[in-house]
Amino acid sequence: MARGSDGKVVRPFAFFRAGAQQDSRANRPILVFEDVYKYFRKDQPTLRGVNLVIERGEFCFVTGPSGAGKSTLLQLVYRKHTVDAGRIRFAGRDVARLKSSSIPFLRRNLGIVFQDFKVVKHWTVYENVAVALEILDMPPRLVRARVAEALERVGLAGRGGDRTEGLSGGEQQRVAVARAIVTEPALILADEPTGNLDPHLAI
Repeated sequence: MARGSDGKVVRPFAFFRAGAQQDSRANRPILVFEDVYKYFRKDQPTLRGVNLVIERGEFCFVTGPSGAGKSTLLQLVYRKHTVDAGRIRFAGRDVARLKSSSIPFLRRNLGIVFQDFKVVKHWTVYENVAVALEILDMPPRLVRARVAEALERVGLAGRGGDRTEGLSGGEQQRVAVARAIVTEPALILADEPTGNLDPHLAI
């Protein structure tokens, strides 16, 4: 169950899946929600009793109306918020029990595409994507290669030197996607990642 900003119950979100690919790593889910509750108002759960298992290599689409709790669901995974009841396990670890000092390490294994992009507009496209690798102390040569590959995958090959502030909303969104995938994370969390893209680019 979810509630809108006016406190009224809204139609809950739904999960749609695409088949998981074969993975040679340990045969365990990458993400598990176990009876998760989240409250922002007393006695009015934003998320109520959410149970979800996502296997490695699986795509899961979350759909629902505004206010259904879709963004909150993702924010609990990367610890912007914590659960009020239940448990979330990422790669076998209880996310809520991680110490504050461990949260950056959690996020390094996640690729996050924010709804509002969160690109640095006075940086170049290259700088916005490369920063995700530079904080990992990756060698510059490898950074350049990985950034070029990520930009090509999102249709921005050759645009690394462009200032992000001069890009369209759809192009900024693609920069955000490139930044999320460049580290080859264990899990990608995308909050409306195709909202500003043309249909052929969204595919």
